[in-house]
Amino acid sequence: MDYIETDFEFIKKKLIRLFDSVLFAIFLGVLIVIQIATAYIGIQNLMNCPIQPKIPVYLFIFGSFGLVKILNVFYEIWKRSKKEQLEQSNILGTSGYDHGMHSERDSNGARVVDALISLFLLIWFIVGNYWVISIWKPNFIQPPEIDSHKWCEETVYMSAVFQLILFYALIFLFLLVIFFLFISSRLKHYRLMKKYLEEASENVKV
Repeated sequence: MDYIETDFEFIKKKLIRLFDSVLFAIFLGVLIVIQIATAYIGIQNLMNCPIQPKIPVYLFIFGSFGLVKILNVFYEIWKRSKKEQLEQSNILGTSGYDHGMHSERDSNGARVVDALISLFLLIWFIVGNYWVISIWKPNFIQPPEIDSHKWCEETVYMSAVFQLILFYALIFLFLLVIFFLFISSRLKHYRLMKKYLEEASENVKV
């Protein structure tokens, strides 16, 4: 009987193929533009949301660290592509071994940094949920002087809302992809097991 991939191996292989696609690169490019715009809106409007002054700060930091995260994903994709090229070229020798050792150490360090950035973004996102939702829905026009702090510039607030919706949508999309890949893996296992049982049954008859 041929080797059957585990669900984890199947999902990992399909995700790597997806991440290496041109479509995913375009998707990351769009996210980069969004993160730059988010950070810009935040830094340009630090004083334009007095009802919750942390929201512009949230936008700036989330956009900046989100940009770093996406660029790191691009770097990982490029590094994996380069590694595959080296393996296909059958580079041998001591220097190649040393290079592999250094690359492995660098990769481990990059994973730690990436994990810390992801953890920070998750915590910052949760905190941002509270800051944004707790003042829903603010006055977008500055009121008379007596209540001058009870407003938030519309672009700032709606950008924060958009970021929250986008983050939830990305999480949902990722889980949806994982779910469909898991179903595909299960169906593949079922077909292979059915084929194996049919072959075994024919052998018994012979």
